[in-house]
Amino acid sequence: MKPEKKAKRATQSSPLAKNGKKTIADSTDLKPIRRTQAERRQATQEKLVQGAIGLLKKKRYSGLRTAEVAAAAGVSKGAQTHHFATKDELVLLALEEVYRQSTERSLKKIKGAQQMPKGLIQALIEDSSDFFLGDEFLISLDLLMSGEDGDLGAEVRRLAKLYRLQVERSWLDALISSGMEEKKANDVIWLTFSIGRGLGVRQLMGGASDRFAEVMDTWSKMLITSTAEIKKKRGC
Repeated sequence: MKPEKKAKRATQSSPLAKNGKKTIADSTDLKPIRRTQAERRQATQEKLVQGAIGLLKKKRYSGLRTAEVAAAAGVSKGAQTHHFATKDELVLLALEEVYRQSTERSLKKIKGAQQMPKGLIQALIEDSSDFFLGDEFLISLDLLMSGEDGDLGAEVRRLAKLYRLQVERSWLDALISSGMEEKKANDVIWLTFSIGRGLGVRQLMGGASDRFAEVMDTWSKMLITSTAEIKKKRGC
């Protein structure tokens, strides 16, 4: 009789228990991991910032409404106001995120181009086109014009210097490391970014054009030819 009782008890033992302990996979007592207040706050802010970026691309500063940002982010208007008390506070953080992303892409492009020095000039021109002919520059320019004489414009200029000068310095270091003289490297960067910036502004008059790519291609060929001639004279 005793063996039968033991067998009965064994069949009634919970399959969740192994060696007297519950496994992580089988336990029914586990609760979902709860995010901290700081993590929830950050997640909400990120949604709002991404929503603001999307609307700035479509409607620019004058057409952006914070209620639309809240709707795009999937949060209440009250939550949006709690995190960003003013429209300018929200769009400036959105602009900083735009700059952060574009700077990250530029630095990645520089790192990749340094592995192929012969393609450095072309990579610089591509980087100029990507930024100045894209939404990032147009958002920045729009915010600058919208608040040129006030705090908004001042903050836009601060962010532009903080992020874009970092990109320029990184390109300068890369060109110098490739053997280009510092003065020429500076000139190449200034001219390349000035051409891209000018074409970016021209977009406001007539939209994007195939002519932009032709101009940048012409500039690329001029730079490559000039650089080759200088190296030839030096006997490089």
